[in-house]
Amino acid sequence: MADIGYPYAISIIRTREGALPTRERILRLADTPRDQLARALGEMGFASSSENWEQVLSDYIVSCHDLLLDIAPEPRLIMALFRGWDALNLQVLLKCRVLGRDAAKMTVPYGAIEVERLARLVQEGDAEGVPEPLTRAALEWRERQPFDAFLCDAALDVAAREQALADGRGHAFLAEYFAALSDFDNVALMVRSKAAAWPMDRALRAFMPGGNIDQDALQAWAQAMDGPAPWKGLPYGDALSRGVDKARATGSTAALERERDDSVLALCASHRYESFTVQPLIGYYLAACAVVSGCRLVCAGREAGLDADVIRERLREQYVG
Repeated sequence: MADIGYPYAISIIRTREGALPTRERILRLADTPRDQLARALGEMGFASSSENWEQVLSDYIVSCHDLLLDIAPEPRLIMALFRGWDALNLQVLLKCRVLGRDAAKMTVPYGAIEVERLARLVQEGDAEGVPEPLTRAALEWRERQPFDAFLCDAALDVAAREQALADGRGHAFLAEYFAALSDFDNVALMVRSKAAAWPMDRALRAFMPGGNIDQDALQAWAQAMDGPAPWKGLPYGDALSRGVDKARATGSTAALERERDDSVLALCASHRYESFTVQPLIGYYLAACAVVSGCRLVCAGREAGLDADVIRERLREQYVG
């Protein structure tokens, strides 16, 4: 049944994918006056009635989210991509509960679970419609005192990855995709924890499941950050090594995160022209997110008054274009 639906779904996203702005078009956005950013985004194909550039970009991601859930023959495979947003929303809701603040303007409307349902879990303990890993982590930190923001975030991030792996269980590509994400996330975690001198037992609370790199081997490497890399031989091993070298030279994991994004986008691109799998749908979503991230970087830079050349240097390569 799924094989019948995928050609139709892919034909729909092909049109939208072809309309995504190229890297060169995003670069030109750096020359746009601050008060014309929303209009410029509209001219680039981001349909929205808002005059706020942040809302325009959010509206576009919502439209991608809704479209994919509507047309995907196997929605659970698409929902796996959205679990990180569920974790983010729960993190916001829990912190706002502790601080007595309104979370309404801080959550995002493109997770796998409606924000209202997550809010009931945090405020009332009502777990209806929320998967067990996320429920378990949220309820633990709903009651935990004293509240530790790092450990709360770590528990929810890990729970979201566990649920994403469950959503994609039995699907080889998603297993490969999440393994790459987890490996990059875990190496970045070790680099940050070493630089900040975190206790290892605290850092390991944020260790992501589903990766290919053994936790003990990575922990041993992180003690001195020397010796054979435990990711040697992985398809993205060279990217990990480049990212780690840059992180150690600069003191920032930004380059490692860039290598992660480039690696998973390349993984999706290798399946871009398949007609009977979910991979092109996933590739389109990640491409759209990459484009939105690029546009957001440019617009935020313009808002901050950064020079256009500085903004261009910070832009990442895009999946489309």
